[in-house]
Amino acid sequence: MFAGDLDMLPVPFAAKLKVLLEQHIGLRAYYPATEDFYESVRSGHLEAPLPMDAIENIIKVVEDNTPTLFEPSVSESLGAIAQPLPPGSTIDTDAASFNTAPPSPPPDPLGPLDPVREWRFIVASGTNALWKAVKFGPTAYAGYEGWSKIIETLGPHVAPIITWLRGHLGL
Repeated sequence: MFAGDLDMLPVPFAAKLKVLLEQHIGLRAYYPATEDFYESVRSGHLEAPLPMDAIENIIKVVEDNTPTLFEPSVSESLGAIAQPLPPGSTIDTDAASFNTAPPSPPPDPLGPLDPVREWRFIVASGTNALWKAVKFGPTAYAGYEGWSKIIETLGPHVAPIITWLRGHLGL
């Protein structure tokens, strides 16, 4: 986003953002989960497309059952991560140097991620997290009687996405 909005950002803000990103890159060594995310996206074993029909069905099921079975925040979060990637999305880190142009994002030492693969992984991971919460629901909140309906409604749509994610990660 930084690289895409470079021409619109005020120089003082861009300079501070560049420093923040450089610090973030430096701190990643202390947060293995971030590096694991990058590596999972980068080293996915399958190039099969994410089953978008299953994603669309999950979003519809969640929207149709909000607020009766799902909190509005679940629907909002799922909708936010499932936004399609803008066409031609790339990560551009080859802008002019700091002295001759506004600050640009620092190059990532782990290398750029393929935005399409990153988006697929985020959507599939978000769906997996939702499914884990739903499966844990009857144990955590046994007094709620709608768990079986949620599991029955979402299950068929979640299965192909979790299968894709397992294949992507080589599990």
